[in-house]
Amino acid sequence: MNGKEHILFFYMKTGGGHLAPAKSIAAEITRSHREGYEPVLCDVLVGAPRIVKFILETGYRELQSWAVWYYEFLYLTNKFRPIALWNRWLATISIKEHIKKLIIEHNPKKLVVLHFFIYNPVYKAVEELGRDIKIYTIVTDPFTAHPLWFIKKEQEFIIFSERLRRHCLNLGISEERIHLFSPIINNQFNERMTKEEIWLAKQELGLSDGKKTVLMLGGGDGVPGGAKILEKLLRTKPDYQVIIVCGRNNALHNAVLSIKEKYDAKNVFIFKFVDFVYKLINVSDVVITKCGASTIMEILLQGKVPVIIEYIWEQELGNMEYVINNGMGLYIKNHNKLKEAINRLLHDNAYYDGFVENINKNILKNGTEDITRFIISSGS
Repeated sequence: MNGKEHILFFYMKTGGGHLAPAKSIAAEITRSHREGYEPVLCDVLVGAPRIVKFILETGYRELQSWAVWYYEFLYLTNKFRPIALWNRWLATISIKEHIKKLIIEHNPKKLVVLHFFIYNPVYKAVEELGRDIKIYTIVTDPFTAHPLWFIKKEQEFIIFSERLRRHCLNLGISEERIHLFSPIINNQFNERMTKEEIWLAKQELGLSDGKKTVLMLGGGDGVPGGAKILEKLLRTKPDYQVIIVCGRNNALHNAVLSIKEKYDAKNVFIFKFVDFVYKLINVSDVVITKCGASTIMEILLQGKVPVIIEYIWEQELGNMEYVINNGMGLYIKNHNKLKEAINRLLHDNAYYDGFVENINKNILKNGTEDITRFIISSGS
């Protein structure tokens, strides 16, 4: 211990949407409150049985990439209370002891939960240890959240939309326990690049400054169906540049390399896992993406137009509706129609500018600083 008060952030690596907010708040604590507080990021599956870790981490990632329909089926079954309670119990017996060890080691006064399978074992661990600890639950789904988040109504909920606030009230959750903020986004996205910075970034990446740019960006495993989409775009020899980020998906990386060679496409730029998404978004005009909350908000904060090709029913439904209902982007379910949609966005200036105008009108601000301040100051 170093004399600082430790704040523990409990997460699972079930997609970047849970870890990214924890990292953002931890970075803000380190930046603004370093003298009195130290954030500690805690992967609750570190001490879990191997099969549990495989199901919740690897299984989650693989289903989202290759069998979304089955992931959606599992998501649906967990809306039935007996199944939800059973899975919550399994998670609790698998990770509670590890959580207790972390609490004993760090002796925190505050804990932050970032996954709906975690809050029950956290509350059980705190109760069994007899500790007086303030617990906050950050509901990482901004608009349409899974019912598992709300089985225990006596939590301190940090949420990101008026839509979800009304939903919580309808569930009978006390208004005093609902804390509404703007979404948590990496502070790097608070400012857009200037024209000069974009020009320099394009030079660094080898992009032409005189051509429009389309970015294909998904999560850690790349854009679903990315290889097929790229080939559809290249068949008509587009006059724009395409950047595709493959993440950890080696199969996608190899496939798009072959497609680039097949079409001798010098206007295609391929990356694996990157730590410069901010730069890639800023040099682009249109972003083809799935509908994860963090990615969508990052795109909108930079004033770029998202073209959503997929969302996970119901979990990401609200994200898609937020974009579409406010006229900030497109949802193209039929990938055969992507080429025409992209061409219109890039060649019809008035059409494109309409989306950008709506983005600038409706965009939420970054809530990271406000949420960090709330966690630090409340319950002290």
